[in-house]
Parts: sequence; C-alpha cells; structure tokens
Amino acid sequence: MVQADAQSQALQFDVSTQTGEEMVALGGRRRKRIEITKGVIPVTFQEAMKQLKACGTEQNRKTWGRHGIKGEMFGVSFANLYKLQKQIKVDHELAEQLWATDNHDARVLATLVADPNAMTDKQTEAWVKRLNCHGIAVMYGKLLIRSPLARKKADR
Repeated sequence: MVQADAQSQALQFDVSTQTGEEMVALGGRRRKRIEITKGVIPVTFQEAMKQLKACGTEQNRKTWGRHGIKGEMFGVSFANLYKLQKQIKVDHELAEQLWATDNHDARVLATLVADPNAMTDKQTEAWVKRLNCHGIAVMYGKLLIRSPLARKKADR
C-alpha cells in the first residue's frame, strides 16, 4: 500500500501483491482496487507509470488483446484509470510524457488528464499520427472534441 502524507489528504492506493491479499471480489471476479481520498497532489511521470503498472492485470491484458489493442500495456481497468484521472485532475505536461511512452494504458490516461485548451495544432497532428488502435482513437477523439481546435479540424 502506498500512502502519501495524511495531512495533505493525498492519494491512497490499495494494490494487490502476488498473493492477492488485497484483492476485492466484484461480480465473481477478483479485481485490483484503488482508493483515492480528497485532495490533489502532483503526480510525477514515474509515479504515474508505477501506479499504472501496479493496477494492471493479466486478465485485462488478455481482454484488451482480444479487442485489438496492440503493443505494450499493463492491463489497467477503466475504473482505475478514471480514479487516477480524478486524483491527477488536469496535467498537460504529464499527459505529453504519458503519450510518448507508446504504452496503451499510459496513453489512455494521457487523454484523460490532458488539457484540451493547451492542445496545439502541431501536437494534435503528432498525436493522431501515433494512434495505433480503435480504443485509443476513441479516447483521443473525446479529448480533441473538447479542444478549441475541434471546429477548425472538422472544417478541414
């Protein structure tokens, strides 16, 4: 378990060990749980990648593979990705670093924490060239539609 300073009401993660001691049974399946308390603390790139890795499961990797996800991935559930997003809020610099990894889970998180108002035309073009599957294209589209560049791109 990783805990930040209690005074700052920071992040608290419950991630399972190899033995599955801290796993939670949901719907007949054992899934990793991540808890977030109120408050915002800055998350570094290394911390985000460590948290993504800790939340990944083999079952999710198999599932994502069946759905056409290719390349490196940890197998993080969307429930945990949204919880990480809630903790990180908006961090465009972190989003850029996550996108550059070519890791599917990191890229999904990047689309969730990127600032749509900070997206530049050059950046949107660079990101779209690196889309490698339908799932990440959908998440990228959800980010781009919130950007002021969306109308400009649609009119092209």
